[in-house]
Amino acid sequence: MNKDGIELLFRVFNDPLAQSIHPDGIYLFAQTEANTESVLKAVADDTSCDILILQTAPRSGYAGYEKWVQALEQQGIASSRIKGVPMDDTVLLNTRTESQALMHYVAQQGYKTIAVAAAPFHQLRAFMTSVTILREKRLKLQVVSRPGASSPWLTEVVHSQGTLKATRSELIHAEMERIEIYQDKGDLASYRQVLAYLDKRDALYL
Repeated sequence: MNKDGIELLFRVFNDPLAQSIHPDGIYLFAQTEANTESVLKAVADDTSCDILILQTAPRSGYAGYEKWVQALEQQGIASSRIKGVPMDDTVLLNTRTESQALMHYVAQQGYKTIAVAAAPFHQLRAFMTSVTILREKRLKLQVVSRPGASSPWLTEVVHSQGTLKATRSELIHAEMERIEIYQDKGDLASYRQVLAYLDKRDALYL
């Protein structure tokens, strides 16, 4: 990771807009069972904005829309606030396709500001991918980073479509490797491009 990547990492995990503005919605990136609680806790104290989750059947380690709705309701979230983000069952579920589905949905709904939440080891790539798709679609939308709650780093969990088993601390390294691979393929914006987005976004709220 270069200097731009280090700066971006700090800013993603310390986003000043996460507390200072009220988003139209908060999107919870699909997670495997062991990491679900971390993401659901990201909205535990939120009282009014829409909560967006992927509307699909269980697959790739994701328990599915219905189970996440139940978990959110048990957490005290009103069902009227929970919105499903559609994804065709024939589409492979991964962070990029999930971000594409999210951006298509929020554009249709006319949202102006959304927050995105993922398990902490996944948050950087999830946020970067969201910004990547936003840039590709040329959407006038503000994306805010709201990481999921902390979980024990040395616990072994399953991640990446339910196929990768490692401790959460080890998954940090796996995520960084994926970021570099997807940047080389052109599927993920560079650190500098995401920083430029944040600079422009933050300037609106100075």
